[in-house]
Amino acid sequence: PRSSPTLTQTRVVTLGARGWLQVLELSTGKRLWGTNILEFSKAGMPEWGLSGSPLVFSNRVIVSAGGGDGRSLLMWHLESGQLLASGGSSSAQYSSPWLTELAGVPQILQFNHREISAHAGWH
Repeated sequence: PRSSPTLTQTRVVTLGARGWLQVLELSTGKRLWGTNILEFSKAGMPEWGLSGSPLVFSNRVIVSAGGGDGRSLLMWHLESGQLLASGGSSSAQYSSPWLTELAGVPQILQFNHREISAHAGWH
């Protein structure tokens, strides 16, 4: 991958340049689940591929796919691989989602191709 893997106490979460999101068991390296987020979101490949690290918190994995029709930012369940939420319609850029609080509201910020998007209610 072109991004840093994200580690939890028991999992390694990676996002490859060509869109492969994978969750591995930390102790063995066994693949627990994976999906191609570019295919899932029907997003085009950025010029130099994807390079954002997955954001992992509260048993959720959040990645920027850059798809249209509400599939720019995707949230998956860490253990099951089930899609929990998606939002936005902006093209992806080379950045990682970021968890923060704005005006007292927890939000995920994402630097997209031409703007910054904020996604509330993703916890």
